Amino acid sequence: MSVTVFVWEVEHGLDYRLTLAAGEAMRMALLGSYRELGHAQFPDAFHRSAAPARHAHAHYLPLPDEDGMVGSVTLVAPAGLDRDLVKAAAAVSEISVGGRSYAAHPAAMGDASATPLCAAARTWTSVSPFVTPLGRLRSTGKARAKYTPGAQILSELSQRTLPLAEVRWGQVGAPGASDSEAGAHGWVADRLVAVGEFAATRERRPGKGPLPDAVAAFATLAFDEPVAGPLSLGYGAHFGLGLFVPVV
Repeated sequence: MSVTVFVWEVEHGLDYRLTLAAGEAMRMALLGSYRELGHAQFPDAFHRSAAPARHAHAHYLPLPDEDGMVGSVTLVAPAGLDRDLVKAAAAVSEISVGGRSYAAHPAAMGDASATPLCAAARTWTSVSPFVTPLGRLRSTGKARAKYTPGAQILSELSQRTLPLAEVRWGQVGAPGASDSEAGAHGWVADRLVAVGEFAATRERRPGKGPLPDAVAAFATLAFDEPVAGPLSLGYGAHFGLGLFVPVV
């Protein structure tokens, strides 16, 4: 069996708004465990994409539980986990976020069928906000028409050789607005969350925060055909920001 997915359950109490820090903490925990097996770094194919258009390198994706806490972290690694990586993943017992440790327990492993995040669906809704990775504004403060949040989502889908989608701001079950209806800036003010609420700190790369003009918002993507996940877009996407889940 090829192992491309590994899932850990996380001790209750880690606020999901710290999803970025949680994803990065899991990477550090896995790397530490891997080094204990005598390896200095991850294999190139594991953390560097052989097919950059599809972002085929590893993603560490926290998912919330019903209380709004991090309930689990799913590692998706299209290049696969070799025997030592599986052994290292199984040995991870905790992650550290904000100076506090949270127990982590291996829960599942397997191929893409081991997680709904890799399912195929026409509609995807974000569980963590999409944070714009590129500058939206000119130096004068005027919006750059080709860099609205919606345009940035569509550009990233295209770069990953995925079909384009209708972008609606807000989540499924709540009123939303399409990007074309959202005004010149391409977003709806009442659908925004504070960027710092989810992405204020990075324990692994503290100097690599979001751009000053970044905005963060929940979105729903509607495709004309089923698209297979995982689907995470924008700033911090490899560690849980901009994470979309299939709507079935």
